Amino acid sequence: MIIEKFNLKAQASIERACRLAVEKDHGVVTPWHFLYALLETKNHIGCEYLKQANIDLVILDSIVGGQLLAQPKALKSTQQTPIDRELERLFIHAEQISISMDDKYIGLQDLLMALWELDEWVAVLTEAGGSKESFRKMLQNTPKGGYKSGENIEEFEYLNKYARDLTEQARQGELDPVIGRIDDINLTIQVLCRRIKNNPIIIGETGVGKTALIEGLAQRIIDGDVPKDLIGCSVLALDMGLVIAGAKYRGEFEERFKRILQEITDAGNIITFIDEIHSLVGAGKT
Repeated sequence: MIIEKFNLKAQASIERACRLAVEKDHGVVTPWHFLYALLETKNHIGCEYLKQANIDLVILDSIVGGQLLAQPKALKSTQQTPIDRELERLFIHAEQISISMDDKYIGLQDLLMALWELDEWVAVLTEAGGSKESFRKMLQNTPKGGYKSGENIEEFEYLNKYARDLTEQARQGELDPVIGRIDDINLTIQVLCRRIKNNPIIIGETGVGKTALIEGLAQRIIDGDVPKDLIGCSVLALDMGLVIAGAKYRGEFEERFKRILQEITDAGNIITFIDEIHSLVGAGKT
């Protein structure tokens, strides 16, 4: 299955499971490796999901640890460590669950719910105090909806990784006051409130205060000094340097940017500020 179908947290857990199998010299990567990757970090979001599903983490950790000790070792001639059939089935069931929940990507909560589709895991999760109903409630209670500053870290992973939340900074008093730019900020607000062609571009020499205008807008939103169309909106400054950094292969930058745009669309209440927007031209070609 294509790794891009999973969200960032799920990708990181799957990659950790693969590294764990290699570190322990096991022949294949199994669901046991995946669960161990979640349990080894006690404050991991996956552990929080398990707690919400009434799972006793101590009991589950003991069972998973015992199963890992019993995993067969890899042959000396083996060059790769593939995933086994059970983990493939887990991914397929998780994809079906994410589609039924109308999620864009497969998350940890989908993978955990999918464990109930594997016969071996039904007994394990039941022994640890869980039930399919408690997992279903956990899945349904996973927060969704518009972007909220300081929240929704799981749902908007790419935005939290590649963007700076100016409204949250304004709420915390981390932005300097903007003086003498009321007319410019009002014009920006006027353009943003249009029904169509509502994307303002701020042009000027370096240092004239283009970013300060957007910070002033964020402060106006926090103060409630904006039209009702902008009440509850969040202003996020996209860091193009971070988005482009590390995109070594053709298409990697485009995939990141597509995910960012998808999260912005899903939120429905985000104003995105792209500094140095001209840097987008030709980005990701090499």
